[in-house]
Amino acid sequence: EDVSISRPTSRLPWGVPVPGDDKHVMYVWFDALTCYLSGIGFSTDKKKFEHYWPADLQIVGKDNNRWHSILWPAMLKSAGLELPKKVLVHSYILGRGGVKMSKTIGNVVDPIEIVGKYGTDAFRYFLSSKIIIENDGVFDEDYFREVYNADLSNGLGNLVQRVAVMIDKYLDGIIPEGHTEVDMEPFERHMGSLGLHKAVEYIWSELKGLDQYIEEEKPWVLAKENPDKLGEVLGNLAASIRELNKMIAPFMPDTSGKIDKIFGGKKVKVSEPLFPRLS
Repeated sequence: EDVSISRPTSRLPWGVPVPGDDKHVMYVWFDALTCYLSGIGFSTDKKKFEHYWPADLQIVGKDNNRWHSILWPAMLKSAGLELPKKVLVHSYILGRGGVKMSKTIGNVVDPIEIVGKYGTDAFRYFLSSKIIIENDGVFDEDYFREVYNADLSNGLGNLVQRVAVMIDKYLDGIIPEGHTEVDMEPFERHMGSLGLHKAVEYIWSELKGLDQYIEEEKPWVLAKENPDKLGEVLGNLAASIRELNKMIAPFMPDTSGKIDKIFGGKKVKVSEPLFPRLS
């Protein structure tokens, strides 16, 4: 169906005037969408514009999908411009119990407050792993704390700490050469299809596999009975953590930087726990 790109001033007295018609102003969604182009130099800086456009990925909320997936492409085509390569439409984050956040109800979550209490990376992890993009998700601070302890403190943080401490204790901190069977292909496939939660799930399945490897090989026993095998096992663990850290980086950049400092050199650098357990 046709879409009107103007509104009469009798209904909307403010706005950008329609050229040659002082009784109409531009429809706000038609006018607003052009900011994507004007902000990157369209008609003023050709080099800059060609560097940024077309967008590799345009991210919009589901309430704005109609304008970004129908009106915006029509505008671009009419102007002879390329379309964004992909459009990612995300759903809503709801409050406790799946109720829409509202100041009246008093269930609004302040992201600055959450970051201040738990750190940026923990918040990023929760949103990436527990809020599926195509479905409305719920942010509940009690559940957030459970996830923090289970996945970050007991999971990633504990694994990194255990391996670093064992290398420091048994090998004088020298990180031996190792082999990893961690496969980047599933992660890259999930990221390419914008399945962010699936990418995170894959990382954590590999982390659990490393925990299982530790329990099976028992480095604390090898330290007494088979020092050569000990070096191989700890080297494999360090190599696998470094490989997984490449995948962790897009989701938790600060944490990834800390892991790189721990395992990035010839000697391990034991640090404070990445995610201290919440009481």
